[in-house]
Amino acid sequence: MKDHVGEVSPTTRTSELILIAEDEALVRNVAVRVLRKAGYSTLTAGDGREAVRVFEQRGDLISLVLLDVVMPGMTGHQAYTRIKALRPDVAVVFCTGYDPDAEQVGFALREGLPVLEKPFEFDELLATVRHALDTRQVSEPDVA
Repeated sequence: MKDHVGEVSPTTRTSELILIAEDEALVRNVAVRVLRKAGYSTLTAGDGREAVRVFEQRGDLISLVLLDVVMPGMTGHQAYTRIKALRPDVAVVFCTGYDPDAEQVGFALREGLPVLEKPFEFDELLATVRHALDTRQVSEPDVA
């Protein structure tokens, strides 16, 4: 199988940190590899509870959270709710192996959040992450 990671890398390095919460090690490792090759820094969590713990510790540095919809212990939706309560401006992308019309995914679509279907293409992952980062609602400080 040809390695396509190098074909989708941006020409500039970023300073953005992405938290990847995915209970399937293979999917998590592929996402880490693709995102790092594209210049992003990454942190990982194997489930929703761990994602919230990592975000509590490093949330001020995290630009985007990539959350699996269905994880043991705490779902992606539950983790999303806790993370957004801590920092409403953080960008979030969900990924799922479920049908996009399934109830597990419905909340994300109703809220207009990006959802990647697994298995995702490398360029689709990078484009979705970049778009979410570029369009997130960031609170700007008042400048006098």
